[in-house]
Amino acid sequence: MAVDTLTPSQKSTFNSLQSSKANRIIENPDGKLDGDDFLKLFLESLKHQDPTSPVETKDMMAQTAQLTTVETNVANKKALEAVTRTLTKSSEYQSQFGLLPAIGKLAVIKDDTLEYDGVNSKDFKLYFENPPSSGSIVISDSTGKKIREISLLQYKNEVGEVGEDENGLKIRDSEGMLSFTWDGKNNDGNKLAKGKYKIEADYTGKNAKVYNINLGTNIVESVKFENSEPFLKLGEKYVKFSEISEISEIK
Repeated sequence: MAVDTLTPSQKSTFNSLQSSKANRIIENPDGKLDGDDFLKLFLESLKHQDPTSPVETKDMMAQTAQLTTVETNVANKKALEAVTRTLTKSSEYQSQFGLLPAIGKLAVIKDDTLEYDGVNSKDFKLYFENPPSSGSIVISDSTGKKIREISLLQYKNEVGEVGEDENGLKIRDSEGMLSFTWDGKNNDGNKLAKGKYKIEADYTGKNAKVYNINLGTNIVESVKFENSEPFLKLGEKYVKFSEISEISEIK
């Protein structure tokens, strides 16, 4: 409550208290009083009232009503803050629960590039709607220039098996998510510089259809929240929900 809202009697008491504490540092830059301060002023005004002209009953009742109003406002403020916290948590829970059905579905992200550090091999996954009968993985730099092409059926995984992905799945007979590793080299066997690279696959399925797929399509594996913001796990990384352009059923 601002000092300006005090009655003349309370202002007089307030000024008296300020004068008596002249040698002490009193910090109240906003000039506001809480319920306890208001009660102290009220009691002090009664103690220091002029005996020849005591506070009238109606004035005392008015001050008591003011005190009750202050306490009520403080209690209401605390209650509203508690309700706000509860509603915030409830909203976060509902948002998270609402995204749970996305798990197991296909998500398409806006950024379909892979970040390469220029040193270590990079793992990645591609989603195949139909088992490939032929085709290749194509890696391009930021200018769109193709710098590496790897035959799908001749792909050699890290344990030396040809025609199998990194999980030992036969590429020719598999659909869905397949795992691969890029050693960071171009077609000449030279290591490439650190940067972002686009990885896609052009292939013909066993159903004779032609497909073009990229890193932007992946299966949603899980959902998590950080600072009230939802993230979906796609392949090896978590992606902000705001960066996803589409979620659809697996055909």
